[in-house]
This record gives sequence, C-alpha cells and structure tokens, in this order.
Amino acid sequence: MRSRTLERLFQAGVAIASARSALGGPYAQWSRGPSDDPSYFPIGVWLQQPVYAAEYRTIGVNLYMGLYEGPTEDDLSRLAAAGMQTICGQNSVGLAHIADPTIVGWMLEPEPDNAQWNGSEYDPPILPQVVQGWYSAARANDPSRPVSLILGQGVAWDGWWGRGTRTNHPEDYPQYLLGSDIGSFDVYPVNGELPIQGQLWRVGYGMGRLKQWSRPGQPGWTFIETSDIDGTGGPTPAQVKSEVWLALVNGAQGLTYFTHQFAPTFNDRVLLTDAPMRAAVTAINQRIQTLAPALNSPSIDGASTIDMPSSVQLMEKRIGDDIYIFAVGSLATSVTATIQNVTLPPNSMAEVLDEGRQIPITNGQFTDDFGSYGVHLYRIVQTRSTWSGGTDGAWSSSSNWSNGIPNGASKRATFGAGPAGTTMLDVPITLGALRFQSEPTRSLVGQQLTMHDPFGPAKIDVTANASAAILSNTHLESDTVISVAPGGQLEMSGNIGGPITMTKIGAGHLAIKHVRTTQLDLREGDVQVIANGTDAATSRVSTLTIAGTPNAWGASLDLSNNAIVIDYANDDPSTVVKDQIRSGFAGGAWNGNGIRSSSASTNSGFALGYANADELFTSFPAFFGGEEIDVTTVLIDYTRYGDADLNGTVNLSDFNRLAVNFNGVGKVWSEGDFNYDGIVNLLDFNKLAGNFNQSATGVHGEPTPEDWANLAAAVPEPAISVFGASAALLLQRRRRCFQHDRGESHQRRISTTC
Repeated sequence: MRSRTLERLFQAGVAIASARSALGGPYAQWSRGPSDDPSYFPIGVWLQQPVYAAEYRTIGVNLYMGLYEGPTEDDLSRLAAAGMQTICGQNSVGLAHIADPTIVGWMLEPEPDNAQWNGSEYDPPILPQVVQGWYSAARANDPSRPVSLILGQGVAWDGWWGRGTRTNHPEDYPQYLLGSDIGSFDVYPVNGELPIQGQLWRVGYGMGRLKQWSRPGQPGWTFIETSDIDGTGGPTPAQVKSEVWLALVNGAQGLTYFTHQFAPTFNDRVLLTDAPMRAAVTAINQRIQTLAPALNSPSIDGASTIDMPSSVQLMEKRIGDDIYIFAVGSLATSVTATIQNVTLPPNSMAEVLDEGRQIPITNGQFTDDFGSYGVHLYRIVQTRSTWSGGTDGAWSSSSNWSNGIPNGASKRATFGAGPAGTTMLDVPITLGALRFQSEPTRSLVGQQLTMHDPFGPAKIDVTANASAAILSNTHLESDTVISVAPGGQLEMSGNIGGPITMTKIGAGHLAIKHVRTTQLDLREGDVQVIANGTDAATSRVSTLTIAGTPNAWGASLDLSNNAIVIDYANDDPSTVVKDQIRSGFAGGAWNGNGIRSSSASTNSGFALGYANADELFTSFPAFFGGEEIDVTTVLIDYTRYGDADLNGTVNLSDFNRLAVNFNGVGKVWSEGDFNYDGIVNLLDFNKLAGNFNQSATGVHGEPTPEDWANLAAAVPEPAISVFGASAALLLQRRRRCFQHDRGESHQRRISTTC
C-alpha cells in the first residue's frame, strides 16, 4: 500500500507538473531534471567512463546513466566539459552539486526485483517497500530531480528464473514503480537465455507492461543491447533498430544503450569501437532527435488501424497538419500489411522516412511490406496549398489559394504555371516547403519568409526552366534544401541565414545576397553571391562543403565581388579552400568549379585572395568584411592581384610578403602566390607590380620614383636584376595609366589596358 509520505510526494509532483505543463515535454515537473523542451529526447549509455563523453555526444548520446564510482568531482568536471548530463547515484559529492546542471536525475540501486547475491548464495529480491523507502529518502534530499529505478527482465518475461522466489509474480512491479519517478527495465533478447532468445518483440511487450503498471504520466524507459555480451553472438544493427522502435511505439520516453562485452575479451565501449554498429546507432539517434517533438506529443489512439495487428505494431502522432505513423513488425517472418485511417488526406502520399520512397494513399489506406521485425516510419504529406492568382496579390487572402492559406511549420505552398507576377507577403510567413513551377518569374516581396520543418529539412524547389525571386528576407529555422532543376533560376536578394545547414542541389542557378548559416553544402550546379562589393554581401559559414574532390570539384560557389568568412570549429579547411579557388580560377578564366568569381572573369586585374586569420591579424577579435572573426577563421575576398594582406591596397607591405617567400614552393596567396600554383616567382611579382599602389576602388596615388626605389631595394638576391628591370618598365606604364585614370569617378572600376 502506498505510504502517506509517498502520497504527499506524488501530490506535490502533480502540482508542480500542472504548474509547468505549458513548458512541454514529459520532464517539465522537475526544475533540475532532463530538459522539458519537446525537441529533447533522452538517449543514454550505461556505465561509461566520463573520458569518452565527448565521443558519445558525436553519435547522439546525451546522457550518462550511472557512474562507476560516483559521481566523483572528476566525473562531474569531465562530463561538464563535454556537455554531457548524467543520472547517477545520490552520494555526498552529488548532493554537494545540488545546483549543477550536469546532474539531471538520481538513480537507485538497479534491479532490486532480481534475486540478490550475498557472496555465497542468492537471497530473495529486495522488497518493493524497501525500494519505496529509498525513493522517499532521495526525494527528501532533492525534490528538484527525478529518481530513476531500473528493473530486470522480469518486466518482459514472467518466467525469468533470476527472480528466484518471485519468479512468475508480475504483480510485484506496480509496487516497485511506486518507488521511482522514471521507471526503466532491461531485456536483451539476442544475448538472452534460450527460452526468449531471438524474441525481439519482448522489448515492446515489456515496455507496454511497464507503462501499464506505472502511474499516469510517469515516464518509462528501456535498455537496448548493442554488444555481444558473452561472446555467443550479439545483435545486428538492424536488430538494434527494431528493438529501439519496438520500445518507442509502445511508449518508451527514453533509451539507454548497453554496450559492454565480457567475453571472450572485455570491452566496455563496443558502441564506439564497432564501426558498423556505431554508424547504425548514430543514424537511429539522429532520426529520434528529429522526431522528438512527435515522440513527446500525445499519441492518437485508435485513429490508424492495421489489418494484421498481431504482426505489426504501430503508433500515430500528429504535429500541426502532418500525420506520423511509426510501424514495426513484431514477427521474425515477413508480412504485407495494410494501414487504414479514414482521416488521411485524400489522394495524398505516405513518405517513408530514411528510405527515399513514397506510397500512394487511396481511400484512407496504404499497403507496405515488413521484413523480419521491419521498421517503417511514415510521414503523411499534407495536401499542398496552390496559388490561384487572385486580384490583390496578397498572401493572406484566402481567395488567392486552393486548399487554404499556407502559413505554419511544415506547411507547403506551390506556385504553378501561370503568368509572371508578384505575391505580397503581407504578414510573416512560415513554410516547410515552397515550390515554383512557372516559367515566367514569380516574385515574393514583403515581410520575412521563414523555412521550418521540425521533422526533416525544409525545401525550396524550382522545377526545370522555372524562374522565381524571393526578394524578402529569408530565415532558415530548419536545415533547408534548395533544389533548382536544370534551366531553373532562383534569386534570393534579401538577407538569408540561420543556425542550420543550407544545401543546394540541382543543376540550375541560385543567386543570393549572401549566406550566413552554420554550413553551406553545394552538391550540384552553382550558387552565385550577387555582385555588391560591400560588407552587406559578406557571407559567413562555419563549414563550406562543395561536392567532389581536389582537382575534380563538382559544383561551384561564385563570390562575384564579395567576401566570405569560414569560421571553422575543427579541422582547418584552408588547404581545401586553396584548391577550390585554384580550380575556380581555371587558368584565369574564372569559370571552373570550386570557388570562383564571375566579376574577376571580366576584370583582369582582380582575383580572389585568401588567408588564415592569424596570417593577417595579430590580436582577436578582429573584423573582416564587417564580420567579427577569431583566430580559427579562413578569409576570402575579391581584391586586386598582389593584395597579399587583403587590406584592399597593393603596396610595399604586400611586396614584402612576396619577397620573403620568393622562389618558395607550397606557398599561398598571403605569402605572394597570386596565380594559385603554389610557387612564388616572377609571374606573381608581375601581377603585384601591375597593381602596385592601387586599391580595390582604383589608383591609390601616383607611384613616385621613391616608391619604385623602395620596391627595388626590398628585392632579395638573386631576383634584384629581374625585379629592377620589371620595375622600371612598369613605372613608365603606371604613369601613363595614372594620367588616363586621373579625374574619373571614385567608384570601383577596372582599366583593361593598364
């Protein structure tokens, strides 16, 4: 029977949960618990050394379940440095860190429901009432965090003899769960005992029973096997995926991976050392996190049904107008099943996530094949709203659209074939997908356009030979794929950016004002930054990826006459950038793939210079192209040949850089290599001398004989005679050019004869 102390604790928890319910997520009732953000889903790993925490984060693990000795001060320090949180034992060190956000929960002694080894024989399981006492004490010490209890495989298998005298007594479990805020269990059907070996369905079955025995709203978690525990054969990556989704469709709100191997050799981190398993679990975790808002939302019970309920289990979720159906085969044999839901949009499609296919929905149903414990994740694509072209041109006018006004995350809008025209974004607009199918240009103007799809990349599509212009500012809230088909054109002349990855696909042309995103991924075709030449057009990314390999790039970024800042976090990309610019240079034509400049192709004195920030600046933060930069930054700018330090003027300081590196190999632009061949020689000197004393906007001032004398004096042996003769000739030529330039506009211009 529930004690009065427990009853008061539960009532307090309900009151807190009610007060904070608007925050979302199943953990909102604990002020220092796991994140209450609906986009958070706890993915843990069992009993790992904190030294590996940063590596676990790279595969999508966000929680350490249990600590060998702890927590200790060193444990918490290492986890905090890696940005990893933990649910751990409640000891004196942990309680001394009561305000430490690294700790998000407390863990009781695991598997009290199993028989307990006393050193010589097994005692009966620990009584549920004792566990409830542990729980009361932990909650009294810290009510701001949930208390977790891990139970054994008896949750999923009544006949589990490891429970000793309590084998075949499932009625114990509701009492155990009263002694926890988060209930969890483990069962490993691939590594398990012979009676259940291979019965992957046990994971889902156990999860369903755990939820049935838990209090309303109590989160339930499960463990997932990923290793060959005893050397007798572990799960395949496909089996791990099946176990994960069997747990999720039965209500799991958190997962913990078990990754130890004890025989024939010991390995406590198989998930990091087994490359195929690591890759598979990384992909599983990524998909879970993208689906977290759906997984954390209420299930739609009974709306979707299946004609083979004993063979396929499913769960339905809805976010906005989108329907998600997660389905898992519960048999080792293959089956074909039909999913029915009369509320599905007519003549719509079921997109199968991660499989690159769609299934037509007819009369509210669709059919699919399930292999052994097969997993299919469906997203029912809502009907697109199509512009019908009313008289006022306003986005928010219902008469301008068929299928309703599109405005909201995941909403889809299409502009079909029709006359050229302008659509006014008279209110801020959010879309998950935007498609242009018309050959005459369709322009969007007005307030901000936001691209946001919480379940996958947002998409902007321009079909073959279509033309479109988005003149308003565009904020990319989600990763966004911009597809411009062959012959298509898309101009985005407003501000564009967001903390995401922007991907360009398709052979068509994309012109943008700038790009300011975390990552720019160019897979096909070209992206051109519209010629501007001011700080307003400076692009900024953390990662720039262009399809292809050195000497064989498959797409292009055309900077025109603008700059870009690559503020990298890990590996220095400057070597790759150099090769991409060399490829775009194309021997001076500036029409190659990689990084190029269409402005330089028509202005022979100009090029793209590049440098690492620490090659140009001695203190940080510094500013370049209007952007604040740090030492781990690669800089590219449109400037004159010879401007080694990218300050916009070719002068003696640039020559000094060239002179110091003259006849050197393996050199870069900032060291005087102005034709991208890696060698600093007379060819580079000629390019510098041809622009000497010029700035990006014209002649900086007439070179005096003293200028050329200083230039010649700086020349090292043995190049002095060559440089000296070249300087004399160039002095005469520059004087003629200066007379030609005198009195013209101060605007940027190029003299093709000088």
